[in-house]
Amino acid sequence: MTNPFEIAAKISTAWSLAAFGIAALIWFGVRLKKGKVPAVAWGIVAAIVIVALTPIIAPLYLNSYGIYRVRVVVLDDHQMPTN
Repeated sequence: MTNPFEIAAKISTAWSLAAFGIAALIWFGVRLKKGKVPAVAWGIVAAIVIVALTPIIAPLYLNSYGIYRVRVVVLDDHQMPTN
């Protein structure tokens, strides 16, 4: 089985982050089904839920507060873009 950290390093979009979080929750659910669940495991599950929900909730938050992205192009004396 591939290392979860290697899989997580390849996440490139918000939706793949949410899918990874959901898969991690399912994995934890299967692993923790056997017996008593330690308190640390519930903390990890809560952290995964927050990470999984962030890409879904963040656009709603940004759109509701009117946060905009502004792109600026700086031109030199010859009207050419410059760094």
